[in-house]
Amino acid sequence: MHSIKKSIFNLVRDDGRGGIGNKILQYFMIIIIVINLVLLIFNRIGLVYYENNAYRVFEMFTMLYFVFEYIARVWTIDLKDERTKPSAIRISYILSPALLLDFFIIFLFFPLVFITIPFNPVLLRTVRLVIRILITLKIVRYYDNDIDKKILASISEVVVVINDEKQIIYSNLISEQLFKGIGKASSLNDFPLWPTELLKQDFNHQNPLKISNPEFERGYRYYEVMITESQPNERRSNRIYFFRDVTERVIRNEEKEKELAMAKRIQKGMLPKKLPVKILPDALSPQNNFSVYANMIPAKELGGDFYDYFFVDDEKEKLAVVIADVCDKGTPSALFMVKTKIHVKDLLQRNGCDLSRLDEVMADVNNHLCEDNGEKYYATILFGIFDSKAKTFTYVNAGHDSPLIRKNGTFEKLPQEIASSPGLRKNKKYKQCHIDLQKNDIIFLFTDGVTEAQNRLEELYGEDNLINALNNYPDNNPENIFNHIYAELHKFENEAEQFDDITMLILSVN
Repeated sequence: MHSIKKSIFNLVRDDGRGGIGNKILQYFMIIIIVINLVLLIFNRIGLVYYENNAYRVFEMFTMLYFVFEYIARVWTIDLKDERTKPSAIRISYILSPALLLDFFIIFLFFPLVFITIPFNPVLLRTVRLVIRILITLKIVRYYDNDIDKKILASISEVVVVINDEKQIIYSNLISEQLFKGIGKASSLNDFPLWPTELLKQDFNHQNPLKISNPEFERGYRYYEVMITESQPNERRSNRIYFFRDVTERVIRNEEKEKELAMAKRIQKGMLPKKLPVKILPDALSPQNNFSVYANMIPAKELGGDFYDYFFVDDEKEKLAVVIADVCDKGTPSALFMVKTKIHVKDLLQRNGCDLSRLDEVMADVNNHLCEDNGEKYYATILFGIFDSKAKTFTYVNAGHDSPLIRKNGTFEKLPQEIASSPGLRKNKKYKQCHIDLQKNDIIFLFTDGVTEAQNRLEELYGEDNLINALNNYPDNNPENIFNHIYAELHKFENEAEQFDDITMLILSVN
């Protein structure tokens, strides 16, 4: 239907840009007018009479063409100038002098053609002929070129129209507040205040444009610029620039970004980067037989994942490791993450030395998180105690991804008892697990941002790919392992946007 409408529009358009069909139709209209003029003269001198059937048939044919042309022009108004017009311009187009005269011709003269009347309406037919001549010669136009200026003048935003020769065709009154003196300038060549960015073909209108002006309160303002093309004739094109003041919005966003950046630094500062040197066991001590590394790459400014590791005894033999994933993302999740981290660390530091009570510690964490939790936020949590002297790992999993362990050079899932995530319901029971470790064993903890990383086809990285990547990398250094897996994820994502926070914690027995 659109292609038919476009074809009819090109046939009846009056700007000479409708192609060969449009030109043929215009010549055809001139021929009709000439024939009508000749017949009218012959009728006056008595050579042709209105009652003649051939004359009446030609009159009927002419009138039917007028009807077709009128309906076609009204139907295809929205394609005028090959761009969608606002409703105000559509109404102005329908009420333009030429279309009003067309309407007058059709509905006043139509009965005179098809109904036999007792007198010869020479005067009326002469008026009709004169009107068509005026329209054809474009003395009366279908589209008022000043309509655009009338519409643009009513817009409350800054509007400037520039042609392809850099001449300033139009600027509304409010544009003087932004570009002082633009109303008197005739070309951009003598108006240096015009931003040079707007003349570039690759100008990105998605980003607000900063315009400096000493008369502004801050010395500058931000504007959202929309550019549209207008082609008043086949030789010239205009660019219409609309400037919307978005300074307050941009400043609010900048302040929000600064606050988020500060919050991100604070959150990052809450996560341990390495064990403090002053509390590391002595190099000759048998307890100095492990290394640990963890990191988190948030999907947004603030992450909902967190990790932690710290000693729970004075002898620095028992190391607590924690990894957790708070539901959802963004600021609310980050706040709930802080709450979770505080409760977990506090309860483990007070009770972590007793490896037989880790299940009770998780139950206490759950009860604390359920308090004043009207939004029903929850977190998947896995924590454990590595006893560096006994080489054992005791842990509790509350709804978290299954940890992996490398034994005899191959990674596999750790045996575990999985319970529901803390924060949903009070008085839940949890079960703890225990495993013996030996030299070169590696504990690999991670959040679902690793296995649920997506590529451009929305395929998930998956647990199998993770295990294969770990097995194909024999290095024992935890930091190197993290970097290797993160590089593999980056390669898999293939520049797709990061979907979730990515967190890993690696404990290696030396």
